[in-house]
Amino acid sequence: MKQILVVQLGKIGDTILAIPLLHGIKEVFPDCEIDVLTGSYAKELLSYQKIIRKVFVYEKKPLKIASLLNEIRRQKYDLLIDPKDHQSSESSVFARIIRADRKIGFNPPGKSYFNDSLPGDEANKKLHYSEKVLRPLELFGQKMPGKPVKPILDEAPESSEKVIAFFEECASEPKILVNISASRMARMWPEKNWIDFFNTASFNGRFVMSFAPSEKEMAERISNASPNVELFRTSGFMDVVSLVKNCDMVVTPDTSIVHIASAFDKPLISMFCNIPKMYTKFHPLSTLQIILKSPDGVDSIESITPSDLRNAFESMLKKI
Repeated sequence: MKQILVVQLGKIGDTILAIPLLHGIKEVFPDCEIDVLTGSYAKELLSYQKIIRKVFVYEKKPLKIASLLNEIRRQKYDLLIDPKDHQSSESSVFARIIRADRKIGFNPPGKSYFNDSLPGDEANKKLHYSEKVLRPLELFGQKMPGKPVKPILDEAPESSEKVIAFFEECASEPKILVNISASRMARMWPEKNWIDFFNTASFNGRFVMSFAPSEKEMAERISNASPNVELFRTSGFMDVVSLVKNCDMVVTPDTSIVHIASAFDKPLISMFCNIPKMYTKFHPLSTLQIILKSPDGVDSIESITPSDLRNAFESMLKKI
């Protein structure tokens, strides 16, 4: 039985889009066991993915790094895969430290950290992240899909039960999940715009708002000003996964929730900064979607108006 370690140190959205790589590995090696080395932000998500045996967590704290390196050094893998397509000091360190018979990853010019080198970001510039992350499978005779691949996500049972109970009293009503949080301010929509949208959107159902802990006060102000909005207070990332799965539509700025919606193929309205390179790499994969963008090259969604979102919302309601 092959023992395989995958290094996936990207952001949470990258990690969601990389999970199909694990399933692809399982197709090539049906009896293998897969471990993953990731960052602390993705530990909860990956711990609930049934395809993974063990999750190693990399945290940039000296004592924890030393403990992690000692633990990894005790393992012996048949195969190490790091799907990154650009130079990374962390990738090079782990490639030297991890014991594996075969190592697959990106070798910078003049370096040979890996036995098999993957194409660089220039060769991948027209590919969605979900496509380029599958490049290692080409080395085992697998053809590239030729199109983006939807993520595959398992739920946490306790989160599923919590969300189902939350929606029990409105099981027959349409439920729209609206997420107000994003990873950086340029992707955040102004509070006043959310209030305007909620109070002018025509909808006979339930708006459920999700938010990061850092936006708690903002979420409460929006809810207080918008009587048709109910807050959902998550206790972890897996609550968000189940929340998306149990809603009928998702409205969100560009963040990892876009990719969760894609995993469950939920109708999606999302707001993106109009940076073509990033949009090519991370655009949504839901079958039904409306994308609102800022003007060309503008790294902010603030110019998207409540009227823009309201029109998109009314258009999507007619489709679902």
